[in-house]
Amino acid sequence: MEHALKVHVEADILPGPLRITAEGHLTADTCQSLLEILEPALTLQGCPNITIDLTEVTHLEHGGLQRLEQYGSQQQANGKLPKIHLIGVFASQVAPANTTQENLHGKLLGPAQGATVREMTSPIGPRVLPSQMLEHAAHEIAVWSEPVVVMDASGKPLGIITEADLDTAASNAAENWRTIPCGQLTESSELFLSADDPLESVLQNYQQGQIRPLVVLNGHEPVGVLHPTTVFQWCAEHYPAVLSTLSDRAVQNISIAAAPEQIKVLAKPQEEGVQ
Repeated sequence: MEHALKVHVEADILPGPLRITAEGHLTADTCQSLLEILEPALTLQGCPNITIDLTEVTHLEHGGLQRLEQYGSQQQANGKLPKIHLIGVFASQVAPANTTQENLHGKLLGPAQGATVREMTSPIGPRVLPSQMLEHAAHEIAVWSEPVVVMDASGKPLGIITEADLDTAASNAAENWRTIPCGQLTESSELFLSADDPLESVLQNYQQGQIRPLVVLNGHEPVGVLHPTTVFQWCAEHYPAVLSTLSDRAVQNISIAAAPEQIKVLAKPQEEGVQ
């Protein structure tokens, strides 16, 4: 049987984020064509993350999946950016003679298949401009009891500020944290979700990164926010088997201090022209 793999690269804007979609047969041999596209993509300066979507792969062998995961792990271990997110891997797709690695996406079977971000998206609540101070964001969070979305004057979302983010800012900047512009607290690598993204991609992001609210886009248009509590509640009702994994990750998040790049962002001077 002939094994062929087609690979497509998509980007709404450059330098990214990028989405690499594979179709056909992913084996240890055909994986090479995917890696040949992934390697130069990793060198794009300013690209926050690359999503590798295997949803359209019709034949998936463990050797191909293992080679791809090992390559991704090596790049992340070397500190290379952008981050790599692998989605669309279901245990039922893997050739029966093989087994998948024991991780979160290996557990996402049954009711998790077919669930999308759109079903769990909440309306956008409080909003702040990047030029407004954290004191204003803190007030909005207290009034609304939910995080604020930072948007520029054109309505483009830049990220989300949570109460935990304010606590981190206060610990890093002491008494001056209230006068920090909100735009300085949003990470340049802030991850956004598509309304049609599968639930699996969200849970895998939770596994690989911090568990936090994320802005949901329909094309380029912000349509809502996905709150972790909504995802946890859905899992508790429909698929409790993954809750222990998510809970462990959430506990790890609580103990995570501000990353060096976050501290650098807090300390950088206000951009010229920002009021």
